[in-house]
Amino acid sequence: MGPASKRRKRLARAVKLAAAAAVVLVLAGVYLGEFARVNGRSMEPALAGGDRVFFEKLSVRRTGPNRFDIVVFKAPEEPDRLYIKRVVGLPEEVAEAAEGRLMINGVQVPLPAGLDWGDARFGPVAMRPGHYFVVGDNLGDSVDSRQWGPVPRDYILGRVCLRFWPVGKWRVFQRESASGEGVRDANKGL
Repeated sequence: MGPASKRRKRLARAVKLAAAAAVVLVLAGVYLGEFARVNGRSMEPALAGGDRVFFEKLSVRRTGPNRFDIVVFKAPEEPDRLYIKRVVGLPEEVAEAAEGRLMINGVQVPLPAGLDWGDARFGPVAMRPGHYFVVGDNLGDSVDSRQWGPVPRDYILGRVCLRFWPVGKWRVFQRESASGEGVRDANKGL
């Protein structure tokens, strides 16, 4: 076997390896997760404009998002546009804010540490099955479910789990605890 033949074989192996790597990357992007860029100030202080995040897709596909998960989703009115917001209302719940406090089914739910809604008010909004109420952490500078209503589960692409840019501000976002934990339905006495 001559040098030209060896080069062709090496080239063929390299092309096959590159094609296999491309398939793996595409499948990982479709099934495991993707990268997104934060635009604007609506998620401050958790995320700032220009931050780059990685969002994973498996947990949302399996069980749906939990309350207070930060999610990436298609905008209900513009499905080609992506938004990043925090889930506050889950399917078949009634969500409202009164004087900056989150109320779910008439019961106050503590906001995550560092999140302050001031004297915000919205709702009450009743979620249909398979729909989520999402808002920006910075309610004064956010377009969210308060304007276009709850987001269908099919529009939610994944849960933000890592801010990797800017480099000095890396942050891992843990999955919030069980979605209905600690919330009773005030009307049912549960």
